[in-house]
Amino acid sequence: MRENSNINKALAYYIGYSTDDLIRYKASSGGIGTSIIKYLLSTSEYDTSMTFVYDKEKCGYIPKLIYDFNEINICGSVYQDIDIFSFLKENISSIKNGIIVTCMPCQVQGIRSVLDRNNINNFIISFCCSGQTTLEGTWLCYRYMGIDKSQVINMQYRGNGWPSGIQIELFDGKKIYKNKFSIAKRFFYL
Repeated sequence: MRENSNINKALAYYIGYSTDDLIRYKASSGGIGTSIIKYLLSTSEYDTSMTFVYDKEKCGYIPKLIYDFNEINICGSVYQDIDIFSFLKENISSIKNGIIVTCMPCQVQGIRSVLDRNNINNFIISFCCSGQTTLEGTWLCYRYMGIDKSQVINMQYRGNGWPSGIQIELFDGKKIYKNKFSIAKRFFYL
């Protein structure tokens, strides 16, 4: 258990990037979070982490527990509001040994609280955040681009090089790429 003086306080701040070229290319923020997860899963302290996978039915990302780095879905930034707190509460019995969680700063306190209450060793990675869109906001973006959301089988907001943009794959194999800055400017300033 952590000492009370450190609860809800960052112990340190760092900047960096992954030295693994593939991770750095596929991820966002230089792949540092993915590299930290890879390292921590190789230690004896943590046997569980989370990844996010695209759910075609929901047309958005959902969290998934993983137990080996080879299970991770490197999908860049996920600009969707995901209820990680409820997901962890519902899956608390599936967490093995310790867990690495990546979440928004506003989610850290609740997540750490539920994990600590259950005596689960945890390492939380939190990046700077300027807010998340709702799933409906993503659907509105599809509509603006003339895409039927039922035809989307995968999408990424970022990743696959820098600077990157929104990448959408449709059932018919068509791939759509929109520079994230030009689409945001056009979408929000109509």
